[in-house]
Amino acid sequence: MTDTTTPAASKYAGLRIHFKRAITVNLGTTLASGSEVFQRGNELTLTADIIAASRDRNGDSWIIRELDKGAQSSTIGTGPWPEDVLPWRVGSADWADAREKARIEAHKHPTEAEVAEALAAVRRRFGPSAPTSRTLRTEAS
Repeated sequence: MTDTTTPAASKYAGLRIHFKRAITVNLGTTLASGSEVFQRGNELTLTADIIAASRDRNGDSWIIRELDKGAQSSTIGTGPWPEDVLPWRVGSADWADAREKARIEAHKHPTEAEVAEALAAVRRRFGPSAPTSRTLRTEAS
């Protein structure tokens, strides 16, 4: 079994991290521990088992390597997800889903004025909707 009491595991255990892109994380060193896919904006509190499970055959942990990069890491960041950063990228499937859910919620308001105000808030937060059609090819005349 992997030693989970290394200084690095002790240093980072209990640290809350957030993910800057989708990635699969092993949640422990046993087969029953499983793994989970974390999306951009998801958060996780590290444990010694998670850190141990992130080690490769040489004993190097990708989590520790990313944490040592600090702000330069394209995978993870420390602390909770920043409130001023949206957890999706404009134009992505996640963005389209979140925008549509917000529009559905906006239409649940009782009056037309409240619906219009809520839809304006959706447009401010998400921007215009994505195009629903695309021109694949045009013929020159």
